[in-house]
Amino acid sequence: MSVKRKAGPAESMFNFGGVSSEVFEGKSPRYSVLPVPYDLTASYISGMRGGPRAIIDAPPHGAL
Repeated sequence: MSVKRKAGPAESMFNFGGVSSEVFEGKSPRYSVLPVPYDLTASYISGMRGGPRAIIDAPPHGAL
């Protein structure tokens, strides 16, 4: 019997590239990317803290 599980908040929030979670079901990732915004080292114009969110929100048809 196959049990369908509902996508958790992390899966539905950060579905990078529009890849279905079923593709990776039962597999462990080799690498993980953490979208950590860090703007402390910007000396002239701040705003890099929005970079990770912009990458995640980018259209799924972009080059991966």
